[in-house]
Amino acid sequence: MINIQVNPNIYRQQVLMHPDIIYAPAAARGFLVSFHDQRFDIVTDSVEGAQNFTKLWEKVQTSIPNNASKILIAENGQIFTLQKIIVGNQKAPLVQQSSFFILIVTISAIMILAILLWYWRKRPNDQEKAE
Repeated sequence: MINIQVNPNIYRQQVLMHPDIIYAPAAARGFLVSFHDQRFDIVTDSVEGAQNFTKLWEKVQTSIPNNASKILIAENGQIFTLQKIIVGNQKAPLVQQSSFFILIVTISAIMILAILLWYWRKRPNDQEKAE
């Protein structure tokens, strides 16, 4: 779903939030694209910006980085990534740690059983020798 909004104040405010990426005068007649909840929200500063959206959207759609959640597309079609989706590092699953513990417990149990079996088999032999 695409929602297009012509609002020069919001557009200017969003552009001024990124002075290190965007030169504000060069952003005129461009459009901001935000993606969230399976929806594209488009904000532009003028009707010309909305027309540029209809002209450029099909061309630039394939060039949008996968992890971008907010971008600015200038009048000439240049794409500026303003915000990225941050994917956190996944920690190693606890299953690996518990499986190591289970391995140690299992080996210990086998060793104890082997000692008990050895002791049990040796004991009847000792009783026979005693007789």
